[in-house]
Amino acid sequence: IANLKIDKDFNIILSGYSGGKLSIQGHEVTSGQGFFVTKFDPNGSIIWNRSISSTREDFKNNTLTELSDNGILVSGSFEKDISLQGDDSVELQQSENKGYYMARFSQEGEVDWFNIVQSEDFLSASTDVSDKSNLIFNSFSFKSQILNLDGSVASNEYSDNMSRMSISCYSNDGVRLWNKIEGDLNGNIEVQRIKAILEDRIVVGAHFNGSIRLSNGDLITSSGQNDIVFICYDEFGEILWADIQGTSSDEYFADMLIDNDSIVYVGYFYGVSTIIENENIDGSSDFPVEFIAKRAINPTDLQGRGASTTRDKIHFSKKNINNVTIQPNPFSDILHISFGNLEISKVDIMNHLGQIVYFNNEVSEDILNINLANLKSNMYIVRCRDKNGEVMDIQKLIKL
Repeated sequence: IANLKIDKDFNIILSGYSGGKLSIQGHEVTSGQGFFVTKFDPNGSIIWNRSISSTREDFKNNTLTELSDNGILVSGSFEKDISLQGDDSVELQQSENKGYYMARFSQEGEVDWFNIVQSEDFLSASTDVSDKSNLIFNSFSFKSQILNLDGSVASNEYSDNMSRMSISCYSNDGVRLWNKIEGDLNGNIEVQRIKAILEDRIVVGAHFNGSIRLSNGDLITSSGQNDIVFICYDEFGEILWADIQGTSSDEYFADMLIDNDSIVYVGYFYGVSTIIENENIDGSSDFPVEFIAKRAINPTDLQGRGASTTRDKIHFSKKNINNVTIQPNPFSDILHISFGNLEISKVDIMNHLGQIVYFNNEVSEDILNINLANLKSNMYIVRCRDKNGEVMDIQKLIKL
């Protein structure tokens, strides 16, 4: 058993693994190796069942997330072949590569969409969903390149045999909104966990070695054979900060929990670690030492943390944040945007699917008044650019 959840109608959603044929209450749940999702009513009767199966043993990283609209997102990795089975069987065969899948089921068990990416050298993966907007955040590590389901190229091809990390944001409809690739130079990075936090920001926990060039141009370097790094992104994929956590001869990240103020994480290390600030913890070069630590979620506020973080290890993006004043927010019709001292030439507004619903490429005043009464009630994004097209400010809007 992997996950057990109860929805608002007290239905029970059960998921887990099977190494072969599995039946529940006389219903065949899986016909081979795979991951199953079964929904029961409050009396324990099966409402529907779905399974994602593979003929290979390398079928892992499977997770289930209940969405705010009572939909269900299932994700995981596979090797060579995969099939999604339910009332209408969907067979998807892969011939050469490993891959990562995401499947969204409606509360009635219908398959809303099924996405797959492939890589010849597919490594670890993690997925999480924003409670606020239902945006889906996915991260996985790979070598060589990423391929779409139809075999078309989704990333550059790399020949240096170094592992890289892909981070993507998907809409609730399964449309990829953005993608970032982390990793370059002479280092390896492998994602362990991705978590969505307040304001649709995300934190990725990974371990790495060597020197890694991040997507914002910053360089992080491991001081041991393996170090832990946390990277925080905003909802557009821009890095807000990256922080190396502790140093040792060999240190690994395992999992994390996040609340509004802090990150609690667990892992293990060999040798000597400074996972506790200003204190060397002697371990063993032969046996791992497990640890649990707590740190501030905002690296600009480092008071009271229990884990090692020093300011010279923190890399901030150069993006200006909230230099533009937008009122009112939330709004119902007229929006007033004041640019202050910034020289803004272009403004556009996107919906949650990334579609442009308003644009002005000839801004000439310090204040812009826009009538958006025709927009539907939802979340929107305002981007303000200078004459060269560089994004100077990004903010969220709520339309009542």
